[in-house]
Amino acid sequence: MNEMILFNIIFLLVLIHIGRTWFLAIQHGIKSRHQVPAKENVPQTWPSVSIIVPAWRERGTVEKCIKTLQMLIYPTNWEVIIVAGGDDDTFEVTQTICRKDSRFKVIEQPPNGKNAALNLGISLSKEDILIFLDADSKVTPNWLKGMVAPLANGKLASTGNYYAERDTPISRCGEMEKTWVFEVKRARPLQGSGGIALQRLVIEQLGGKLPEDVPVGVDWDLDVRVKSLGIECVYTPEAILYTERPATFNEFWQNETRWRRAHLAGLWRHRHILLQHLSQIIEKTLFYIIAFPIALIFFISIASLVAGEFNLAAWCSLVLIWIIGRQIALVGGIAAYQKDWRWISYAPVMGVLFLTRIFATLYALFTMYKLSFHFKGARPKEQV
Repeated sequence: MNEMILFNIIFLLVLIHIGRTWFLAIQHGIKSRHQVPAKENVPQTWPSVSIIVPAWRERGTVEKCIKTLQMLIYPTNWEVIIVAGGDDDTFEVTQTICRKDSRFKVIEQPPNGKNAALNLGISLSKEDILIFLDADSKVTPNWLKGMVAPLANGKLASTGNYYAERDTPISRCGEMEKTWVFEVKRARPLQGSGGIALQRLVIEQLGGKLPEDVPVGVDWDLDVRVKSLGIECVYTPEAILYTERPATFNEFWQNETRWRRAHLAGLWRHRHILLQHLSQIIEKTLFYIIAFPIALIFFISIASLVAGEFNLAAWCSLVLIWIIGRQIALVGGIAAYQKDWRWISYAPVMGVLFLTRIFATLYALFTMYKLSFHFKGARPKEQV
């Protein structure tokens, strides 16, 4: 068979397979839109709450976080414990802001990592409902009620809904991925970006404190530990806050490499749990496995073009089109779920970010020595 004819046949099959993947994603989005989860019942009584905010080198963001917390609407008592530190005077600035508000306690944080700061806050907290909140968050007035309602009704863990502080094509792609996970697929990972609420009982079942030797990726680590107890998390879309998410290509790269290092370290840490479930091993490691061949195919296609081997470049490009075309099908699913087809215009950006994630993953694999305790997430320059 002529190679051109074979290529055209396979190209057609690739398009059909991509189209089928998009069709299923759109179908999934429509189905999820029509199957709206029941809203949490309004509790008869609202429990008191301790909100713990670790703030390391967060001088540029913590004041905004505090101001929004002061505007919370909640029927009963709540306290905020801010564990602050760093060489940018975060502790001193936070003390000054909070000194006239008795609901806020400010504790100095030594440079021992996020979990150490959370443990310090837990040890000083009074209430049976604990909420962990990142210092770059800006909560809405009803955020606390949304977070606590499931726990007041007997659930053990909840996570809230977050939106990016800055609106760019890259941050919108992140929003689509969040919506796909939580609202379309209805997965329920604990997500620190939206805040994490736990009954104190959960911390007690985990040994009374969080492991302080976890450098980064503490939310993912906590999620694995909580799930190992058989506890399911509740997602509360009404608990809305705004936070800093990657909004530029450079921020996306930095965030992805940092997260991948943390994820790899977490997989090794929890290997004894994952080894009990073959499906989990495949699910958690699949992206790392496929990253190598995808990157290799990409480089072969570039090298083939440079060398004038256009047939080889065409075959490699076809494979990449097939992989990326299927990966970005969630764009169609989100457009169908939200009944807003303008989301499809972000498909090229999602494709570029997928390739970027591939290379960031490989970079993270070979730079695990850069894993460190304190990491400032995505920030505009004026907040760094």
